[in-house]
Amino acid sequence: MKLIIAKLDYIFWLWIGALFVGALIPGLGVGRVTIESFSFRADYLCHALAFFGIVAIFTMAQLNDIVIFKRFAWIKLILLCIVLGISIEVLQYFIPGRSFNLFDILSNLVGLSFGLLLFRVVALLRD
Repeated sequence: MKLIIAKLDYIFWLWIGALFVGALIPGLGVGRVTIESFSFRADYLCHALAFFGIVAIFTMAQLNDIVIFKRFAWIKLILLCIVLGISIEVLQYFIPGRSFNLFDILSNLVGLSFGLLLFRVVALLRD
């Protein structure tokens, strides 16, 4: 476990890279999920979880004094997530079997926002 914690900065950038590459694979997508009578597009959930994961890894690094960004770390994290989410969607417009979807961007922002709120509240409660 200590090895994983010590490498959180690498895991953070690996997660970002995997999201970027995975989002640009032609035709790769997640369809609808139906649970009893409830049906939803699972890709929105995947987007939210992916960006929540970015915040989770970043927060674990911060709590363990692992530096990912030297100054204005939280602002840089937010800007990185916004730019990543928008750039992925813009690039998907040009990839066969993929498309630009505004709701994917909104799902990214939901995951980012939920992660920021949850982990900031936890950090405030710890102090």
